Amino acid sequence: AAAVSDQTPLASRAAAMAGWNALTGARGIAAAFLMSSLLQLGVVDVTIGLLLCAAISAVGVALFARAGRVPLGATGPVRKSASPNAPFVAAR
Repeated sequence: AAAVSDQTPLASRAAAMAGWNALTGARGIAAAFLMSSLLQLGVVDVTIGLLLCAAISAVGVALFARAGRVPLGATGPVRKSASPNAPFVAAR
């Protein structure tokens, strides 16, 4: 969502965020139904299903960190400086 905000002009940000929320919300609902179906059909058991969910979440965290949204070594909340080339600073 932060990438959408960074790349979208203020005038069209509300519409862009509404589309982003609709897309991610639909994906989240579909994922739940897909995993429930796989469990009911016996394709995966509960333990494997939980491990698959954890692995997919870890991939998302890695992509988020790789995109530069999480500075290494940050211990507190992070805010972006007003300058696009300035480093991230920990909030106080």
